[in-house]
Amino acid sequence: MSLRVPPEADDAQRRSSDPAASVWVSANAGAGKTYVLSQRVVRLLLSGVPPRTILCLTYTNAAAAEMAQRVYTALAALAALPDDRLAAQVARLAPNADPDAAALRARTLFAEALETPGGLKVQTIHAFAAALLRRFPLEANISGSFQVLDDAMREELTDRAIANVLARGTIDPGGPVGGYIDALLPHVSDFGLVGSLKAVLGERRRLTRWLGMGASDERLAESLSRALAPADPGPPLSDDTCRALAEALRAANAGKGTIERIETALNCPAEERDPHWNAIFLTGTGEPRKIGGIAPKKVLEAWPGLADLVAAEQDRLARAADAGRATAAIAATVPLMQLAWLVEEELTAAKRRRGVIDYDEQIETAMNLVRSGTAAAWVRYKLDEGIDHVMVDEAQDTSPPQWQLVEALTGEFFAGRGAKDVHRTLFVVGDEKQSIYSFQGAAPQLFGEKRAHYQAAASDAGLTFRAVDLAHSMRSAPQVLSAVDRVFADGSLAASVGADPGAVRHVAVKDGPGGVDLWPLFFDEEDDRSEAWDAPFDQAPDNAGVVKLVRAIADTIEAWTGGEGPGGAPPVRPGDIMILSRKRGAFANLMNRELKNRGIPTAGADRLTITDHIAVQDMVALARALLSRDDLSLATVLKSPLFGFSEDALFEVAHGREGSLLDALAEGDMFARVAHTTLMRWRVLARTRRPFDFFSAILVGEGRRADFAARLGSEAEDALDAFLDEAFAFESRDVPTLETFLMRLSKTKAELRRSSDGTVDAVRVMTAHGSKGLEAKVVFLADVGTQATNPSRSPVVPVAAPAPGYDDVLVYAPNKDYQSEPVRAVLSAKSEAEFAEHYRLLYVAMTRAEQHLVVCGAYGKRKPQSGMWHEMVEAALSPDGERAEMPSGEGLAWRNPAPIPAPAPERAEPAAPPPQRPAWLDEPATIDSDTPEPLIPSDGEHLTAVGIPVIERRPLDAVAFGTIMHLLLERDEPVDAMAARVARAHPALPPEETVAIAREAEAVLALPGLAGPARREVDVMGDILVDGVARRASGRIDRLQLSPGRVVIVDYKTDRIVPRRAAEAPEAYRRQLAIYRALVRQMLPGTTVGTAIVWTANATMMEMDGVLPAIGMTTAA
Repeated sequence: MSLRVPPEADDAQRRSSDPAASVWVSANAGAGKTYVLSQRVVRLLLSGVPPRTILCLTYTNAAAAEMAQRVYTALAALAALPDDRLAAQVARLAPNADPDAAALRARTLFAEALETPGGLKVQTIHAFAAALLRRFPLEANISGSFQVLDDAMREELTDRAIANVLARGTIDPGGPVGGYIDALLPHVSDFGLVGSLKAVLGERRRLTRWLGMGASDERLAESLSRALAPADPGPPLSDDTCRALAEALRAANAGKGTIERIETALNCPAEERDPHWNAIFLTGTGEPRKIGGIAPKKVLEAWPGLADLVAAEQDRLARAADAGRATAAIAATVPLMQLAWLVEEELTAAKRRRGVIDYDEQIETAMNLVRSGTAAAWVRYKLDEGIDHVMVDEAQDTSPPQWQLVEALTGEFFAGRGAKDVHRTLFVVGDEKQSIYSFQGAAPQLFGEKRAHYQAAASDAGLTFRAVDLAHSMRSAPQVLSAVDRVFADGSLAASVGADPGAVRHVAVKDGPGGVDLWPLFFDEEDDRSEAWDAPFDQAPDNAGVVKLVRAIADTIEAWTGGEGPGGAPPVRPGDIMILSRKRGAFANLMNRELKNRGIPTAGADRLTITDHIAVQDMVALARALLSRDDLSLATVLKSPLFGFSEDALFEVAHGREGSLLDALAEGDMFARVAHTTLMRWRVLARTRRPFDFFSAILVGEGRRADFAARLGSEAEDALDAFLDEAFAFESRDVPTLETFLMRLSKTKAELRRSSDGTVDAVRVMTAHGSKGLEAKVVFLADVGTQATNPSRSPVVPVAAPAPGYDDVLVYAPNKDYQSEPVRAVLSAKSEAEFAEHYRLLYVAMTRAEQHLVVCGAYGKRKPQSGMWHEMVEAALSPDGERAEMPSGEGLAWRNPAPIPAPAPERAEPAAPPPQRPAWLDEPATIDSDTPEPLIPSDGEHLTAVGIPVIERRPLDAVAFGTIMHLLLERDEPVDAMAARVARAHPALPPEETVAIAREAEAVLALPGLAGPARREVDVMGDILVDGVARRASGRIDRLQLSPGRVVIVDYKTDRIVPRRAAEAPEAYRRQLAIYRALVRQMLPGTTVGTAIVWTANATMMEMDGVLPAIGMTTAA
């Protein structure tokens, strides 16, 4: 597969890296954004910008390290280039600079960057915030030597703060805390109180903004009432109406139960009647009961207005129920917020005493420091002296507080003439389609909003600002990219990535073979055989769908690495393969185990919670067994690699013992007595040494680390190394006792993250989230049916507040009894956002594949869940995919566009004497920069012919109308379905306009010339001759009308002006059809190829064969 960067892609990258302009880049997956970032830094330095004035903000430490490495590598290469090549490179990077001066500066840039104090500032935004706080600790009102809290310490401090606050209620039951606890008891259990408080503390920023403006019960209740706005349900049915209904039912000899409920309700006080009315007018789930279930037909006929009265009462009861839910939520929320506020104050004081700060709190504190603190002006002034160029990577995953920090840093850039007269720029790169970190606060919609904000600011200041799209993919094969385009052409999926239907387009730079395979889903099969009693409880049965999937993937990997590769390509290495799933779980464990059993190299889990690894659990069990007489922990240790007892050996020692297991070892056989001696020696170490010294003495000093590796593999060594790191770090921040360390370790969520960049020749099994920024020749996308949305919701829901000064109030709504309409709307919006991110994650996963993508999956005994990735891909590719045999049955093979065939090998000639070694062979290779620019036939879209418009106006602009019309013409749907599709894509259009658009599409599809078999949206690519020059061209034909021996290329045009004759059609349209005709003739030699334009405005089909310019086929074709 070859890679030649087209001139237009190179031009887009050069415009993006231009140091003279502020640039906002939207980059498709694989578009080379890291290259653009590093090139911009190099060009800034080459233009004379001091390294200390450049700030690059990235999303992860790995991305920061990669960018810095690329910059330093590029600078080192410039320093070592020969003079002639350096001159050429400088001319390319700095075309407007003095060549001699720029070349001289290029020689010194590497040393200058290295000698800059602190080096180039390429760091994560959290690292920058921490550095900012350390520079201005007094202004930020924090300790100058603050430390960032780890998970375990945060959990411990939080638990301690909650315990201290709740203890006040025990000491003084009649005090405020006791009152809040009493008020909460009807709404939350004793066991749920701590979890509810932690849920509120998880919304710390919203809590402090809300309660920081006043925390009285009355104010909280008032603000909650305004946010939830419970409506007045209105008056109930009158007593006379209810009696009349009862009499009507009695006369009709119907509704005995309803009559009894009415009479019971009428004998109750008015405020106690609603439960009886609910039983009459509503179902058990609170939905309106059908009118026929309340009164029979003859009663309704005799009382024409009864149905309206019942409907009005049902609406009233629904409003009353909603008001009741809001009232219950307010009653529970006020005391919970008051308790959480007291816990927050306690926690803040504890952190201040210890000189620590939360990880995410760094951003907020730094943002307040530069925006609203008392010393904000001074801090901004000092920063203004040192930062002139800011670059933000992965901007689609930047959270609102992070954007506020960036805005504070760059505010002076677009304020006209600043404190110093120097050129300053902002560079932002991201891709809304790849925003997959909402759980970390990412808000993808801000990417477009901030672009508009900065564009307007730059325009007002008269500064150059460019919005650049990088549409070319340097990574994936055309077949993979066309599949991605097809999947995300659907309206709902396109909306999830921030695009209009059909607007997701990728331009392939690579050519060569590639494809997408869609396997049918595996599923669980019924098995009447009983499971063996001694089978491991976590072992999946052989008939499970996920087990069959794992084995099929392993079979395919064996075939593709040991023989012919995918699609007949050369075999691939294990390191060329990546297996992705939505979440970590049973599938990843089964997959890694299967690969290891077959001897296929695997990198293991990409992330591992340290305390979940069995080797670490064995070491923790050892410490517990030595500190206490815990026989269960000791039995675990004896079976571990530390001693290697078998089941029989352990049973022989343990069964029938009178004392402890440790004492029984002393009386056992020689093997048991040796274990006893070792344990007694280790017990002395456990009581006299620090945690790190104790564990390292056993694992390293006595070589027991090798015992774990021998049984559990190299992954155990990684886990044990991370475990020792935790022990060493613990000693530097707390009392270094083994008991305290075990307690702290039990609360930690520390993860071991392995490098997954493909440098190791091993199959990578990971989540789609973990694959962000990575790539592989072959990607298996395994969809095992996990839920698209998060089933475990926080009981605390932020609801927009109508009052100024704070954005949201927090509502305690653990279940439906507390969820009024505003809360349900927030939860519904959150669910929709989770589905959108679910689809964006699919985009990330599909675009990891360079050459071949396999979409597969499995489900259990129930039917597959709606919204599975497999379902989305199958629906998109089925119309044009080829049926093919796959490991799980008949599936789909997507090979569009067809790869350009390789030229046939020439007949071997008799060997001739080797020629003399040419001089150019020892010269550096050069890149031919005169390659003709590839042709895109549709570049002439939206031109118009000369004449009188057939239609006076369109309800949409030309691009939007053309996009939706092409989308409708891809499908044969009824008018109502087409109108609904238009309405979903453009909800602001009135109904008559949507129907008119659908009618226009219906008229086109009814044309006689479009009857019969056809292929829609056909991708074509190839080499053609234009004015005697070979050019590469690619495009997408709207429709190929098929008949025996003949095909007709049909191009839809939505112009309002329709020419009278074919010769009067715009030249760009005729040129487009000529290029398509040449490409189709290459694909279908011997077939007659006709051309036509269908003008949608008046539903006419115009033959174009006699008016097209001459476009020829290349000889190779």
